Amino acid sequence: MSTVAVGAKPPWKWLEPLLGFLSLGLWVGWYGLWMHYAGTRPHTPDPFTGRTHLLDTHGDLVYLLNAEKLRLDVVEWAAAISFIAAVLIDIIKHPFRK
Repeated sequence: MSTVAVGAKPPWKWLEPLLGFLSLGLWVGWYGLWMHYAGTRPHTPDPFTGRTHLLDTHGDLVYLLNAEKLRLDVVEWAAAISFIAAVLIDIIKHPFRK
């Protein structure tokens, strides 16, 4: 037996824009976090505190902790995956075409 109610609209029409806007918000957040780190982190590595991950912003080098690098990577991947999901929904389901 199906769990979808009779006459219910498929979620694609609201899910695709939601994923698109989520992706945009995550990219903007990623960029803001990157620029925040670029402006506030030390310019020399410090293995004793764990600042070993290089962040290069057009030649301005700063060093991040493992957690900071992971945070940047997770937000970047989440943005990419949500964008790809929105594109795939559009290609496969065509929610806004008649």
